[in-house]
Amino acid sequence: MKRLTNKLFISILTVAFAVIALGTTSFAWFTLGNTATVSSFNATVTAGEGIEMSLDATAFDDPDANWYSTIPTSVINNWLKVGDTGEFRFTHVTTADNETFYTMDDSGALVLASAGDSAVGDREYISFTLSFRSTQTAAPSIYWKDVQLTSNNLPWRCDVPTFMNGEGVATPNSEVSNYSAANAVRIGVVGSLANIVYELADSETDVEYDIIGNSVLGQVSGTSLEGANGSVAYYYAKNDGVYPSGADAVTVPATITDPDLLDVVQAEADPLDLVGKPLVTLTQIADNQWFGTVTVNIWIEGWDPDCFNSILKGVITTSLIFSTEYDYTA
Repeated sequence: MKRLTNKLFISILTVAFAVIALGTTSFAWFTLGNTATVSSFNATVTAGEGIEMSLDATAFDDPDANWYSTIPTSVINNWLKVGDTGEFRFTHVTTADNETFYTMDDSGALVLASAGDSAVGDREYISFTLSFRSTQTAAPSIYWKDVQLTSNNLPWRCDVPTFMNGEGVATPNSEVSNYSAANAVRIGVVGSLANIVYELADSETDVEYDIIGNSVLGQVSGTSLEGANGSVAYYYAKNDGVYPSGADAVTVPATITDPDLLDVVQAEADPLDLVGKPLVTLTQIADNQWFGTVTVNIWIEGWDPDCFNSILKGVITTSLIFSTEYDYTA
């Protein structure tokens, strides 16, 4: 039985960005020194009555913060320093916990990736804190209600004799197939009560249009990916039978592939029942004053089977919906 609740508020974040190769070498995660640029980033964030949001607030009554019921694209672009300047340089990263991110240096070692910290370097993945404040009488909880993730399909011909793609299909360089950059993307939201990562679900290859399907990587804990299909197999073929550094012990976080399960979790008393899984409950600052934050991360997962040059120059669009109510199926 599906229960649809009246939303106290809905916040929608829409993001579009292009991933474009800068280097002449070919292979996203493992070609050292090859980066990508986000050439466009369009975003809007809207909230309903009684809720305001901010990208720069540190407190409910922060005098320097900019609060909005709808955060316009221009504000988000300015915060990211994208606009027409191309300052945001996006690269492939990996993480074990959706909190600390790493990329590869010129020696092939994993090093701390930057989300805009000048002490680390230019931004290499998207990460921002979204603050919420409310004047409701009761403490509101914030749920990640829904997500959409899509991209265009681009034709690509591999530059090795053959390799096994993420679907486990032999891919000779005589064939051109269509790949989707969204397959390698992860979206994570971190709150004080939950840490959630989303990736697209498994999908089969569309034989008629030759669109390669998605293979879920999911959670990996200190596992060897040597011999794995997709990006690791491509690297192996391209580097004369050598596996990438670190492929023998990979750790990435668990993911959710069904958007309907972002805001719920199985009840301890009855696994057949689902209960709400809030990201955060806003903290009371004063009478009818509530404040809280979540962190949103968007990145290209370097160990994903589809993280190789086939995804470069793709355009990825995603929308996130947050709500103070959750829907559940009993």
